[in-house]
Amino acid sequence: MRKAMKCKLAACAAFLLLCSACSLSGLWPDLPLNLNSKAVQRIEKNIGDADNFTFAVMGDSRDNSEKFRAVLAAAAAHAPAFIVHTGDITRFGRADEFDEAVAILRSCPAPVVVIPGNHDLETEKGRFFEQVFGPLDFYFQAGAFRFICINNADDVLDGSFIRLPAGDAPAKLAELAEGKMPACIVMHQPPATAAIKEHVSVPSTEPLAALLRKHGPGIGAILCGHIHGYAATELEGVPVIISGGAGAPLQDNKGTGFIRRFNFVLVSVQGRSLSHTVYFVD
Repeated sequence: MRKAMKCKLAACAAFLLLCSACSLSGLWPDLPLNLNSKAVQRIEKNIGDADNFTFAVMGDSRDNSEKFRAVLAAAAAHAPAFIVHTGDITRFGRADEFDEAVAILRSCPAPVVVIPGNHDLETEKGRFFEQVFGPLDFYFQAGAFRFICINNADDVLDGSFIRLPAGDAPAKLAELAEGKMPACIVMHQPPATAAIKEHVSVPSTEPLAALLRKHGPGIGAILCGHIHGYAATELEGVPVIISGGAGAPLQDNKGTGFIRRFNFVLVSVQGRSLSHTVYFVD
């Protein structure tokens, strides 16, 4: 009898855990949360038309909430206008993981914009990410720069991009890149470069390179994660900054200049130019 009761209790516990992992409505009754739109509204208020500001970049915080909190706090201590998270804020893309991630983000004084990583889209084909953060492909403007945020978890770059926070009619990548406004491209998986060739998105590299050959002077940087560590390289003369060290297990050497340490990057915007400094959080 006791054994049967224990089995029933274990089954009930497993069922409740499954429900918590597969339903967002029980966690947040006011879905969708649109956290990226809300973050962009704060960014517009923080920056306005300013030409000079700083922002932080980090990514791949899954599997280690304590380290993520530490990296986030270290970045926030520099008082950036905002923070860009380059994806994989969860391990399996479950509702309970998004719930924990949101709780951590809400402890940060700076607005945080999150793009999807491959792990964030594992459950429900990314539906949970969309209900919490918003569109998978989107763009926003901060000062003189446009930030084009690409979902390349499936190795393609052909999404329709929604402008946040207004939700304007979708635009194509080429339209956004060819504009007069300088841009940063943000995507989870980095392109293959001469220095970094492992754990990259090979299929999306040539389309991106072709875009840069045509519009390279207007692209200030490509900001990525996916590789758990830090590296700075370039593609078609455009800087590629990889910051995927916000908590996920650090990876072995992935190429020339790769540094296997937890980190975030602080980017300084001066008019139409960018420079960056990496900070390690051990």
